[in-house]
Amino acid sequence: MGEGDRIKVAIIGAGREGLETLSLLRKDKTVSVSILLDPDQEALGFRLEEYGYTYSSDLNLRLSHRIRELLTLQDLNLIINTLPDRHHKDLYDLNLYPAEIINGDSARFLWGLRQINEIEKRRSMITGQIEKVVEAIECGLQYVPQAHPVHEQSALLLRTSFLGTHADAAQLTLIKGDCPYQVIKDINLDTALRIKNVAKRPYIKDGDNADRIIGDVVGNKRVWEGEGEIAGGWGALRVVPVTEGSDVVGLLWLFYTTADLDLIKDDGAFVSSLIPVLGRTIRRVGEAEDLKLASVEEALSLEPLRIIGSDRPIGSRLQEVNSFLYHLLEAEDSHLYIREPATGDLVLQATTHNLPYLLGRMRIRKGQGVLGEIIERNNPLMLMETPVGTNGHVQRIATREDAVALLYLPLTVTDKGVGVIAMEFTNIHNINPNVYHSLSSIGQHLANTISSDAERYRMSQKIIKLSVVNEEGIELLSTFDLQKILALATASSAMLLDSEVSILRLNEEGKLVIKSTYGLHEDKVDQALLKLDNSISAMISQTKSPAMIYDVPEYVESAKSEVEYPYKTAIAVPILFNKELLGTLSVYNKTAMDVFSSILFTEDDREILEHFTQYAARGVVNARRYNEKQLLVTIDEVTGLRNERYLQMRFPEEIKRAKRFNRHVSLIFFEIKPFDDDVIRDVARLIQETFRYIDVLVRLKGGKFAALLPDTGDGVKDAVKRLSDSFNRLREKRPDLTLYTGYSTYPDDSEDMHELIKKSSRLYRY
Repeated sequence: MGEGDRIKVAIIGAGREGLETLSLLRKDKTVSVSILLDPDQEALGFRLEEYGYTYSSDLNLRLSHRIRELLTLQDLNLIINTLPDRHHKDLYDLNLYPAEIINGDSARFLWGLRQINEIEKRRSMITGQIEKVVEAIECGLQYVPQAHPVHEQSALLLRTSFLGTHADAAQLTLIKGDCPYQVIKDINLDTALRIKNVAKRPYIKDGDNADRIIGDVVGNKRVWEGEGEIAGGWGALRVVPVTEGSDVVGLLWLFYTTADLDLIKDDGAFVSSLIPVLGRTIRRVGEAEDLKLASVEEALSLEPLRIIGSDRPIGSRLQEVNSFLYHLLEAEDSHLYIREPATGDLVLQATTHNLPYLLGRMRIRKGQGVLGEIIERNNPLMLMETPVGTNGHVQRIATREDAVALLYLPLTVTDKGVGVIAMEFTNIHNINPNVYHSLSSIGQHLANTISSDAERYRMSQKIIKLSVVNEEGIELLSTFDLQKILALATASSAMLLDSEVSILRLNEEGKLVIKSTYGLHEDKVDQALLKLDNSISAMISQTKSPAMIYDVPEYVESAKSEVEYPYKTAIAVPILFNKELLGTLSVYNKTAMDVFSSILFTEDDREILEHFTQYAARGVVNARRYNEKQLLVTIDEVTGLRNERYLQMRFPEEIKRAKRFNRHVSLIFFEIKPFDDDVIRDVARLIQETFRYIDVLVRLKGGKFAALLPDTGDGVKDAVKRLSDSFNRLREKRPDLTLYTGYSTYPDDSEDMHELIKKSSRLYRY
């Protein structure tokens, strides 16, 4: 048998029971034990060498102390749990589906039966030990999740009954109540565990045929027998009522590929001998479940309210409440959506899926889908799988608790929906009228908390951001460096509004010119955004009023056909000073940073941005006025370039700016020999044509010049090369001229201004 065909098993517990289980499974060639795991590092299985023993090399067995390591195992079929009670919660809290968890006593009993080939000896072991094994696993399953004891004890009864018969497949159906009878659960044999060869044919579960069989067996308390078509295509089918007192508590279905009446009769006698223990066990399981359901109701009335009323962040409380309901009600999945006030969309804020990146991003548009209808109507809804008979009518003889179901619980405050809890079940045994009422009460408390916290969050964020506006405003007014003001305005506005992009334009002779951006890239999408921003800025320059856009792609038709356009929302405001338009400031793509954040800009955002632009406007005006005055004292009379005094003021400012924004700044010194006034003027014109408009060009003294290059790192070498090429054109008229250059870059060469000047002052003939 190949490794891929073997039953893959994990044994939890490296004590005596775990090692005994390992020894028993070691004899079964159809089994591959992948891991022996125990949180207790002193467990016997980890200390065998102290006693002169070791594991066989052909076992290929992993040893571990971490229960969560089970999540890393691929294609695991079975987990055998031999741990003490205190570790059960850690194990059962893991989502290990489709692997099945069984008790160590169950495993050792079943594998003991598997090793017996003669059916009479197997039956003897079953009748002699089954009650003792059932009692042992009942004690070990007291502290595990509610549905698991039902499944494990029922599965053990089914497997032992099956191993004692000649049947080719078997099924156990748990029943309670009067007509319509409630089917609590169908237990089927998992072919992956292969306790003996199981025929691969469909069981009779749904439809008119199954409904009639259940009604006949439970109603008449007698064995049902059939062949051929009415047996679902099997050679023969025998359905035995499992009784306890006067009640039918279950049905044992035995499927045969051939109708061998002697074997079937022989099996009937054996199964009849097991009915008392089957009935008592199923009844005790049902009673235990009823007691646990009462504890579920009590837990629902206390724990969620404690979580909701705690002072932890709302996001943590939502996640904890959702996780608590998921575990307590034994749902397959649970999701909590919060309604976004700005859009009405439902946004996922808590989930039992192990996909954290979905939180805050997965959304259901307003009014769309079932959840959209739930929050609009404010009525809870449960959708259940209902088998429909071949005649098209819904079955009424038996209803099923093990049906697939979806529960949608709206969270409402004064008839206004604030969210929805969506839960998925494969068995609703935990959902009764009392539980349903408790869930509604929890939803009400949760809705009130969300509503009040949302308003507190909105106000606190507004207060915090207005405080930041004042701090950033003081920074804007503390400098006369216009470039610094503009860069700070775009970076700070993006931070304040949690946006990805910010664009600032200034009005220059009636034209809005881009002066600073934040978050843009040189690609087709951002080029399209700049075109859009141009039209938006032109519009608000006319109205002098803010513009809020909730669907940016509608404004960019060209971007739709080229790439997916990532910008969804925008807000743009005019920069005004004494009602005069100085420019515009636009921000795009708001990101939802917290539970109550919105991806749409709100009126609060508009108010904050307008308040911020008042500081920006004053900063721009102050810088312009200051620069106008400084122009009179920082201009070289011969060339019209900046003078050495200006460089002494500007260079420290550029270093501070580069340090703050993690950028580079370069300084070039160069000298022309020989020189006169004509040469000096020619050089001044030449370098104005050679360097960028943002570069600071300075005449120092004599034939010495300087160029200060913001945002330039390795590019300084290209700048020196361009200077040399331009100078060569001047040498065509004055071949006696010689160029000497030196340069340095912050922070590559040094972070100290004096060291940078010293390096740039080392001039070399170029």
